[in-house]
Amino acid sequence: MTEINEAQKIIDSLQDVFNLTSTENFEKVKKEAKGNVAEGYSSTAASSGYSSKAASSGNYSKAASSGYSSTAASSGDYSTASATGENVCAFACGRNVMAKASKGGGIALSEYDDKGKLLAVAASIVDGKKLLAGEWYKLEGGKFIHVDMSDNIFSRVKSIKKIGGAVVKTVIIDGEKKKSYVYISGGKSAHGVTVEKAKADLRYKIADRDASKFKAWNKTEKRPIDDLIEAYRVITGACESGTRAFVESQKITAKKMSVDEVITATKGAYGNEAFAKFWSAA
Repeated sequence: MTEINEAQKIIDSLQDVFNLTSTENFEKVKKEAKGNVAEGYSSTAASSGYSSKAASSGNYSKAASSGYSSTAASSGDYSTASATGENVCAFACGRNVMAKASKGGGIALSEYDDKGKLLAVAASIVDGKKLLAGEWYKLEGGKFIHVDMSDNIFSRVKSIKKIGGAVVKTVIIDGEKKKSYVYISGGKSAHGVTVEKAKADLRYKIADRDASKFKAWNKTEKRPIDDLIEAYRVITGACESGTRAFVESQKITAKKMSVDEVITATKGAYGNEAFAKFWSAA
């Protein structure tokens, strides 16, 4: 009887989140969000304040809200929703969507197959144990899966722990079989095949790096991939593991590429804007 009562409490507390799973209610949130609405590919909506709402729609869209009883809702494939504060809700609907919320907040997610068929919808309270505060989750097989998007590299989290003032995650990067690590400190992160390698790459990322030698490069001239990886890392601070993982995930097999080709290929990836800006000023 006690278990039923506790379950009912959770269901009742998440009623608003479950309601968002209908198109009608998602449109209602968009209307209530007023100016905090964004629509279209890779759109972003943000809100802050008491009972604030942010709503976005479109593939790769993002919605973020902060403040007491705030709500973030996103709709579209690969969309994300993030809510920070007390009694918050984060909802994402579409294929491969993700959500995160503060402890005590609620998240709701949908799961679709590649043909657009709805497979599952699930919602839960972020309790700090089964679901961790401020961490991304997606649905796979109807279950919440802890994932990480540090440096725009998607991976599944196997474990997480604190080492001093840093957070270390053991992850499996999408498309790979071997585990690697994400070292997070001071709001920055880096990947590595070992914890020490990830830590060293983070030091490299935040250190002063001399990129002057690349200014003489011709953007249209094809250069060896290893040279381009070096340039990308120096200019953007991207970690070695993350950069090579990106090259592999994009199935880049060419032995040589031009800077212009790299800028196009890395669009949306970590450091792309900084890399493009460097060459536009070079």
